[in-house]
Amino acid sequence: MKSNKVLAGLLTVTFLSLSTVTVLAAPLAEVAANNGAAEINEVIPISAPVNEAVKTYYGAFTGEVKEITLREDQEDYKLLAVENQKGDKANIIITKDTYIINNGEIAVGSIVSGYYDANAPRIMIYPPQYYAEVLVIESQEQNVKVDIFDSDLVS
Repeated sequence: MKSNKVLAGLLTVTFLSLSTVTVLAAPLAEVAANNGAAEINEVIPISAPVNEAVKTYYGAFTGEVKEITLREDQEDYKLLAVENQKGDKANIIITKDTYIINNGEIAVGSIVSGYYDANAPRIMIYPPQYYAEVLVIESQEQNVKVDIFDSDLVS
């Protein structure tokens, strides 16, 4: 029993000492390879503008309504079970705050697009549930783009 503890202690000390040697050796190899010959091509000031990647604000899910569920305790709450052409399923939640374009009747078999805040936190469940900020009842006569626009109507 005592020899097992001694052996474990020796292995631990050996492992720790070898790991520190490799950590210390890495910067020395970089310094030797660099040899001070690097040239500075451009100096970027701290106040330089940062090019941020464009984030999408709205995500969308388009599909056919398979089922509509109403909540008994909330009359302004609908849950639409939607399936797209690839067979992916999602639940689109409509509340009193949801803006509905083509204020028509939502029925089973309707093709709808639910637009939701792409940066909002969501629970990781299947099928995903999206709180729709905008719901479009699709039609052939119009195209709809949901986004944030500037004063020149550029998104």
